[in-house]
Amino acid sequence: MTEKKTEPMTVLKQLNVLYVEDDPETRQELAIYLKRRVGRLRLASNGTEALRFLGERPPHLIITDLKMPEMDGLTMIKRLREKGWEMPVIVTSALSDSETIIEAVGVGIVRYVVKPIELEELLEQMNQVAQEIIKKEKCLVVLGEQCLETADELAEMEIKIKKEVTHFMKTTTGKGPRDLHVSLTAGRIEIRARGCLTRLEEGILVNRRHYSLVDYHRRLFYTENQQTLTTCLSQVTGCPVKLREVVCDSRKDQEKLVLEIP
Repeated sequence: MTEKKTEPMTVLKQLNVLYVEDDPETRQELAIYLKRRVGRLRLASNGTEALRFLGERPPHLIITDLKMPEMDGLTMIKRLREKGWEMPVIVTSALSDSETIIEAVGVGIVRYVVKPIELEELLEQMNQVAQEIIKKEKCLVVLGEQCLETADELAEMEIKIKKEVTHFMKTTTGKGPRDLHVSLTAGRIEIRARGCLTRLEEGILVNRRHYSLVDYHRRLFYTENQQTLTTCLSQVTGCPVKLREVVCDSRKDQEKLVLEIP
């Protein structure tokens, strides 16, 4: 029996979201957009109704308007903080509410989106918040909008990175590494390689001298070709990648690369 391969879940698909908005048209319009992108969506028309939902099942994230009848957004945020709920809050509000927004920052909102809501901007804000939530709650590796949920998914991504780095070395130097290990953690890719020296570099070291020269040459190689390397890895991981550290030890024919995932 072969297991059917499934696509990794996006970060937002793992979240329960509560959206609080008193205007029915605005609430319905945004709800249609959000339902396709989050794991579970609940709707409330004011702060009082939202607090009742919080008691039933606390969401991971709250998106709320500020000006609403019965209980406004600011009062709602204050109440939920008093009750010990620390879930992040994204406020949607008009520019004229700037003083209220400043006050809301003081009670713990994490983002705000100006009305009329730009959907792409809201989605970007939600993704940033969601990544932090998932990292804290599940200690998973998040790559852009993709979340690696299992050890198998993590291992599969490490294999893809390994193949890409091996191909990069072979095509740019004419020789692939004898051994290469990839470790992918939150915000970081660490690559350790052995047996990377070219025949020319091995010839320079034949008398067991000039190690510093070869080390310098290897570091220079990665510096000059980092754009090619990071572009390839960005395509594999689906998010920006930056080369942060290169350590070369030609005596042992070992190298370490550290790349950052913002």
